[in-house]
Amino acid sequence: MTDRTKNILKNLLALFIGLALTGSMLVAAEGYLWLRARKAAHAAHARLDDNQSEFFIADPILGGKCKEGFKGPHHLRINDKEIFSTYYEFDDHSCRITPVDHADERTEGALFFGCSFCFGFGVAQDETLPACLAKECDALLPVNFANPGHGPQHMWLLIQQPDFLKQVPREKGVVLFGFIDHHIPRLMGDKDLVSTWGRRFPWLEITEEGVISRGFMEDREANNSSALKVLQRFHLGRFLVDRLKLVPAKFYTEEEGYHTLARLFTDVRKRLKAQLPDYELIVFAFPGALQGPQLGEVLKEYGIPFLDYSGLYRHFGEEVGDYFFADSLGTRWGHPKAPLYADVAKRLAEDLQEHCHRQGGSEQETEAE
Repeated sequence: MTDRTKNILKNLLALFIGLALTGSMLVAAEGYLWLRARKAAHAAHARLDDNQSEFFIADPILGGKCKEGFKGPHHLRINDKEIFSTYYEFDDHSCRITPVDHADERTEGALFFGCSFCFGFGVAQDETLPACLAKECDALLPVNFANPGHGPQHMWLLIQQPDFLKQVPREKGVVLFGFIDHHIPRLMGDKDLVSTWGRRFPWLEITEEGVISRGFMEDREANNSSALKVLQRFHLGRFLVDRLKLVPAKFYTEEEGYHTLARLFTDVRKRLKAQLPDYELIVFAFPGALQGPQLGEVLKEYGIPFLDYSGLYRHFGEEVGDYFFADSLGTRWGHPKAPLYADVAKRLAEDLQEHCHRQGGSEQETEAE
């Protein structure tokens, strides 16, 4: 064997050893990150006992929705501590049923859209915001279109469903959207949201010219480069993508988020006017929505009525637990409790006075007013 051949073999052996060591390190790193992710998921699962999967199902248009005709319990426990245990009933259109008195005598509709806050996550049928408003406003007949995890884009999609008009109980009334800060990341497709539980969020292209449905956020993510898509299939690849910031956490500024949401509401209002000309779209901010004031200023530019209740309870200390469930890990403010809905309903009733009381009410009701 010549010296040249020996050198070639030595170099090949060194290359093989180097590749083997590099491969072993990559496999070890992938295994470590996989194990860490598995432990984190297991720990989160161990902390949380929630039977939401029994009543929330996949949907080819909305991504997810409440199960039609479901009747049953919803319980939530964290670290074996019961946060709430309640009961839900949905109609054949996935709307949570709102019990009201004298439904036939109510002259206007109140169509609620939004997420778990409007839905009434964790409270009884007669404790939701629509139910509380019905107690304050004897002329309004509520329909609860809100679903856990929904965003503003779901409202746009729902009003175009073939059976939407069949669910509208009266020819005139109000359409109410309850805003929380998390709605803008849901609408814009925040990367952290999409990479966790938001892949099946509807993806809308929203411009000044109009709104177009593009599928789901996972379809938008599929437009990433092939190299990034290959990397993101692996734990190590996702780690490198995040650390090197190859994909920005946000594709938008807060100002862009406000204006995009305002343009969506403008399109919703236009579509509602075509179907329900005697309904008025009104947006309101739930207590705790830190972006409420800024959003209100932008909506004013677009002529969208806005009611800001975001500042309620901010000054509270321990009393905040009387108004919010402790069901959001890492934050004091979770989903609203029944007293908060009762408070907000009273404020809504004051701001919706022209819609709230039946014409020709009883003499006793008239004297009381």
